[in-house]
Amino acid sequence: MRPDNKELLGDPEVTPFVRYDHGTPLYPPNSLYECAEIVLEKLKTQDVKSIFDQLIERGSYGGNYGVLRHSTWFAVLGSFFRYRVRDEPDASNWMEFCREGLKLMMPRPHQSAWSDLKQFITRNIDDITGWAKSWQRVDSEHLKIFSAPNGNYYRCDESGILIQIIGTGPHTLEETRIDFATDQVLRSYGFAQQFLALFALFSITDDFKSNRSAYPPAMKAQITGMDHGRVGHGWHFTFYDRTRSFRWRPNSNLCDPYWLGSDLLASMTDTLQVDHYRKLIDSRTADDIWMGHPSKYQIDYVIDSSIQIGSQEEVYLDFEGLQVRWMNGTPERNAVVSILVNDTNRHDEEEQKFNRLLTAMVWEHKHPIRVLWGVRGTKKPFPVAYGPRMARGVQVDPQSAWNDYRKPKTDPQWLALALYREALNSESKFYAFFSYYKIFDVIFPKPKDKENWINNVAPAQTWEKKRVEEIRKTNPDLEAYLRQEQLNAIKHVMKKPSLNPDDPSHQRSIASDLPLIKDLARLAIETKLR
Repeated sequence: MRPDNKELLGDPEVTPFVRYDHGTPLYPPNSLYECAEIVLEKLKTQDVKSIFDQLIERGSYGGNYGVLRHSTWFAVLGSFFRYRVRDEPDASNWMEFCREGLKLMMPRPHQSAWSDLKQFITRNIDDITGWAKSWQRVDSEHLKIFSAPNGNYYRCDESGILIQIIGTGPHTLEETRIDFATDQVLRSYGFAQQFLALFALFSITDDFKSNRSAYPPAMKAQITGMDHGRVGHGWHFTFYDRTRSFRWRPNSNLCDPYWLGSDLLASMTDTLQVDHYRKLIDSRTADDIWMGHPSKYQIDYVIDSSIQIGSQEEVYLDFEGLQVRWMNGTPERNAVVSILVNDTNRHDEEEQKFNRLLTAMVWEHKHPIRVLWGVRGTKKPFPVAYGPRMARGVQVDPQSAWNDYRKPKTDPQWLALALYREALNSESKFYAFFSYYKIFDVIFPKPKDKENWINNVAPAQTWEKKRVEEIRKTNPDLEAYLRQEQLNAIKHVMKKPSLNPDDPSHQRSIASDLPLIKDLARLAIETKLR
């Protein structure tokens, strides 16, 4: 790094932290304690909004505009104070709790600060988490659910009639309170988690100063929560010209906000009266459950989706009797989902259930889920498939980025090209087939011209001659087959023929003809759009 860049972007050798703003790495100074001292001093005479409006400086760096490197910690502290209330009046005394919490984080070494901070959070947990003013507390107090000696839950309705509560989950007021607090402590969006996330940054700052040799130069804590976001960090391993998210932490447990959360919850619940013999705990591991299933084979699918199930690396699901192992994706790789099958050659029933699961999830969460590819084999305690994101790319010369299409074209010509792009980009084989076929309607307005070209001209020029020969063994009229057997089956739902996207046999039918229709569309554009 050039000396002038060090001044602007920072020196990675002297800090364990990094920010990535539009791809530009900024290395904040290891000065969180000093910045916090400035904030605490100004809080004696100024309000929070004016303090951070004054301290957070913005400017240009690396072609970007945003919070400057030396203002990083002021922006993080600003996010901490403003996370719950922004600049609105604080009816919950959030600002005061933040100020007191910040003061307790300041003693060094950081190990000496945790005990007092933990006691402070525990003592004020109902206010910090929002439980004191939550609808969950009001609802639980109204219901007055109680636990009987037999382990069942009951409440009395408005008439005084005793009603048994059926179902899992927290029931009594104290159980609901602990469940609420647990969510606020462990989830990254939780109000209590913000205290832990900020203290973890203090711990990293202090630990780096005293144990610098324990920090690999390529391992950096990526700072998030810039300028009114949520406080947090994630470890990134820098190698070559890329970074990869990594599960790592320094030797000090206090640098890990999730360890802090576990320690805090343990101290909160260690006085509860628990009947350790009332419930039988299943001690089997997830791998035991998977490998102990009678099915002998599994299919691994690489999934392209932004949906993550749960907060762990993997989760096991039972959908209509189908055993499913969902391994969540990361910024570097796609999710991998495995299902158990009895026969690797005949598994349409299991695959259809799997497709229905994806259909149900897409409908429920309104986010796309695309199956990229899959592989089958014997059952294993791990998946065989692996799908790195952007594993490869297509590099093109800037001078030929769009080749002869610099030439002006008519609206129908642009429409045909747009349909080709829409088909190629589509995550659905059915919609892709539909879009490719519509190109013929644009290029051949007269049905007879289209029929003649597809039946008599295209077969001799296509790269998919083998598929054409297979079709013509039972359907001599190629155009009629593509239009009636496939296109109309996609468009029709309640009239035969019809295709069901969840049916594996229907998926295979369209998949077998997709390369052909794609190549015919290419031929029509290349030979007719001149």
